[in-house]
Amino acid sequence: MKTLICFLLTLIPAVSQTKPKSLNPSLKNLKEWTSYIQPSTNELSWQKISWRNKLMTAVAEAKKLDRPVLLWAMNGNPCKET
Repeated sequence: MKTLICFLLTLIPAVSQTKPKSLNPSLKNLKEWTSYIQPSTNELSWQKISWRNKLMTAVAEAKKLDRPVLLWAMNGNPCKET
C-alpha cells in the first residue's frame, strides 16, 4: 500500500508547498503530500542556466564575460556499476 501511495505522489502535479498535517502518507492526505514533495519554481531555477558541455567553449565565454567556470567531472558510476 505504501508503495502505491509513493507512486501516486509522483503523478499528481503540485499545488502548494505547505507541510502536510499528518506525517504518515495515506490516500486521505495524498494531495497534501504531493504538493509538499514537488520541487518549487525556485528550486528548479538551476534549469534556466545555459550550461556548456565543452570546456574550451565555456572558458572562452567566461573570459569574454569575466566570469568563473564551474567544471564538473566524474570518473565512473557512483553506484559502482561500471
